[in-house]
Amino acid sequence: MSLSLPWISDEVQRLKKRFRVQSPQELCDALHILILHSPMGTVPEACKGFTLCQDGVFVISVNADMGEDMQKWVLAHETGHAVLHTALLRDHPLLDIHPFSMEHILEREANLFAAEWLLDDADIMELVHDGHDFYAIASLLHVPPVLLAYKVQFLAGRGISLLSPIPGCGDFLSALPLQVPET
Repeated sequence: MSLSLPWISDEVQRLKKRFRVQSPQELCDALHILILHSPMGTVPEACKGFTLCQDGVFVISVNADMGEDMQKWVLAHETGHAVLHTALLRDHPLLDIHPFSMEHILEREANLFAAEWLLDDADIMELVHDGHDFYAIASLLHVPPVLLAYKVQFLAGRGISLLSPIPGCGDFLSALPLQVPET
């Protein structure tokens, strides 16, 4: 059974309010999740990050060879796994699923968590009000368009219409280059 958009959104808001944090790094610190930044390669197939739980200790490893923005997105995604899939990770410390697999609901949920955590409704609405289109908004917010597509799903649930020309797909991080061009 998958987690609903309202449930994921409520969980993001609950965590931000409870711990009074805004960044994924701050949330991990508050939750005592160890973050490692390790070189994992620069080839397109390189691992971007993973989450594991060993003896009750959660560890997120992020590929240090990636650009800063990409590291932030991957950290938010992996934090989503730690928060949303805690029991599964505790029961299966080295859960072997295809990372960022489109078919896997856990990846979609982690992507939704990352989009809701990183993208503020008010920032998006201000850019819409200023006349920017979908791709311009993604560029101005320094996020890949597909991450904005995930956020659009939350906005639609709140009665805010922003057309997304692309679907929010589960494997978007695996398809992104390790270094995102600066805008």
